[in-house]
Amino acid sequence: MRLEEEPIFYGPNQSVQLQHRQEREFPFFWHWHGELEITMITKGRGLRRIGSDLQAYEAPECVIVPSQQPHSWMSQGEGENEAWICQFRLDAPLWQQAELRELHQWLCLNQARVSKQASLELFVALAESVETKRLARLLDFLDHLMKLKWTKTGSSLIVQDSGKEQADWMNRIQSWLEQGGKLSVPALAEQMYCSESSLRRYVKKHTGQTLTELLNDWRVEKAKTLLRSKEMGVLKIAYEVGFENVSHFHRQFKRHCGLTPKQYQLK
Repeated sequence: MRLEEEPIFYGPNQSVQLQHRQEREFPFFWHWHGELEITMITKGRGLRRIGSDLQAYEAPECVIVPSQQPHSWMSQGEGENEAWICQFRLDAPLWQQAELRELHQWLCLNQARVSKQASLELFVALAESVETKRLARLLDFLDHLMKLKWTKTGSSLIVQDSGKEQADWMNRIQSWLEQGGKLSVPALAEQMYCSESSLRRYVKKHTGQTLTELLNDWRVEKAKTLLRSKEMGVLKIAYEVGFENVSHFHRQFKRHCGLTPKQYQLK
């Protein structure tokens, strides 16, 4: 699946784009846009990819995605999926006002953030507001978000004119892994039509991680999804996600999650 630029269309007298999605599934759509995005997941679970980082998600959660950062959600399991989405540009004249300088600086950080504490009530009030009240509701909601505890997520991979080749490389890696490609360095290098050493250098330069670290992150996130389903035992899951040594699987999983695989499955 290729990385796509998603155009955001605004109606007359509109500077904020708001969406309410209720769907049986959120399919993987690897995209970017020039708007900052705030997504609140209120129902469902699955995998969230921002930049080169892949993590499991589960409602409720609120995520702030910087402008020009590739991202996508992909739901998993049965049940309804619901999300509230707010998008707007940070280069709009509104943000030049002195009173909004601190808020603007907070929003301009180039790494995504996630919180479990955001108020759905305030988000719905924004989404349902009339045009004359919308900016006031937006500022109320953003002021609320500034006061919450946030965890950084994603990576600093930003799509720029000079960086589309790099983003395409990451997209090809993503596509291979999403389609069930073998999580090993030789298999991935073969898929990318390059040497293992070239692939290692590329990933380190553009993600800040070694290739082994990147693959282990993917393995652990995939293992977490399988553990939650409770359909497979820990030993089988370890081999399923590409760990050939069960002890190594336990060490990597505990380093990422603070729990052993069995503790995670039973929690």
